[in-house]
Parts: sequence; structure tokens; C-alpha cells
Amino acid sequence: MYDQVRATLIERIELGATLDEIERIVLMSKGLRPDERRDLWWFAWNYAPAPEPTLH
Repeated sequence: MYDQVRATLIERIELGATLDEIERIVLMSKGLRPDERRDLWWFAWNYAPAPEPTLH
């Protein structure tokens, strides 16, 4: 379950998810332990998608 939520967070963050959406994903995911929720919050907060390459 943890890996599925993490993959969802990556996808949604790359598409421009709001903090409310991220919070909803983490809190509404069933089967996560409190430490897993905390780890997912830290992951989401620190995740920075790779910038799009620019063509010159």
C-alpha cells in the first residue's frame, strides 16, 4: 500500500497537486501506519520533479 500511495503522490505532484490534495491522498489512504503517513508527508514535502529540458 505504501508504494502505491507514494507512486500516486509522485504522479499528482508532477501534475501540480495542491497541498489539500496531497493531504487528502495521505489521510484517506487506508492501511497505512502512522509512521508511514509521516514518511509520505516528508516525501511529498521534499519531492522535486526533474525540470523539463529546454530546447534552445
